[in-house]
Amino acid sequence: MNVLLLFSYGHLQSIDDLEPFYKHLLRKHYSDEALERGKSLFKSLGTADSLTSITHRIGKALSKEIAAKTGEEWTYRIGTKHSEPFVEDVVRECVVSGVQKLLTVPLTPLASLTGTIGYQRKVMDTLPEETTIAVYHVEPYHAKQSFIQLLRDRLEQAFHWLPTHVKDKTEVVFTAHSLPGNERVHEEFIAQYSELAAQLMKPLEGIPHHMSYRSAGALPQKWLRPDVLDILIERANKGTKAVVVCELLSIIANAEVIQEVGRDAMQCAHDHGMAFVQTEYLNDAYDFMKVLSNLCIERLSADPEPLVEREQMANSGN
Repeated sequence: MNVLLLFSYGHLQSIDDLEPFYKHLLRKHYSDEALERGKSLFKSLGTADSLTSITHRIGKALSKEIAAKTGEEWTYRIGTKHSEPFVEDVVRECVVSGVQKLLTVPLTPLASLTGTIGYQRKVMDTLPEETTIAVYHVEPYHAKQSFIQLLRDRLEQAFHWLPTHVKDKTEVVFTAHSLPGNERVHEEFIAQYSELAAQLMKPLEGIPHHMSYRSAGALPQKWLRPDVLDILIERANKGTKAVVVCELLSIIANAEVIQEVGRDAMQCAHDHGMAFVQTEYLNDAYDFMKVLSNLCIERLSADPEPLVEREQMANSGN
């Protein structure tokens, strides 16, 4: 049996899962007030957690597609950072179950120390040295033209949705979840983020664009900035009449980005007299599944991660 391991921030199947999720996420900063804010957010969605449901649909689609292309048996598992099933537990389950191939798939195009890189390190660190499992990691795909085209299509659709009379004073604002630390710590992530944004803007040459972050934590801890709301206010004060906001890290809709981009950023833009439209999330769209399955097959056609690299990766995470 072969397993497709999808990395995810959380896996919430019930509103009752929020308490352990927030306790793990916030740790020493956890409070009853924080939990109640979280409950209010998820209740306001009016649906089950979109991140969980969409990730399951992606797993079903990808495992079926990969099985058809390889002629092998594939299933999927979700491994998370802040809730059960944790990445480490899924890897141990794979070892016990006699899995032959383990293919890890990040559901974000950008690699950060606390994101994809951290997930991959957990996988390698959990595997026993004598394992016979062949491990493959789908690497960051921000530079893949097939992926870039997916976001270009959605960005252009959002731009053309705006009324004609504001198009000559429209600007694009890219967002990504902020990371703890300064720019020097996250040079690789920022370079990927900037490169992807520049590629997306090629069909909209001449339209100004700006990089921003959201979800920065509290001071005195440093976080990547500027905040998306600050950018929106700045652009409104400069005479911008409309903004297209495009999220590049969370390409699957989740409660946090729905609130911060779809609600807070939109309200901020409207409060400052600007028209607002955001790009659609890729979610489990057919075109995204085709691109992602091709990336999986491409990775499986190469050699698995060598044991020496597993040890180096594990040690680098200590």
